[in-house]
Amino acid sequence: MKVTVLKRFRDKNTKAMHEVGSEVEYGAERAEELAKLGYVAIKAEPKKEPAEKKETKKAPAKKAPKKSAKK
Repeated sequence: MKVTVLKRFRDKNTKAMHEVGSEVEYGAERAEELAKLGYVAIKAEPKKEPAEKKETKKAPAKKAPKKSAKK
């Protein structure tokens, strides 16, 4: 889950410093924890619309050439 940093903080798990305005990726639980504390704002993820299926025609399978029986 992507979040935007509102207040500068050091992550207790990774020890990384996050500056105001930067975007960070967190799991849902950790992102909500940081949001409750006022450090980050959770970004609304755009809903993905299902892509339309394109109909494709399959080419007919090629037949193996017949072997001629020459003696």
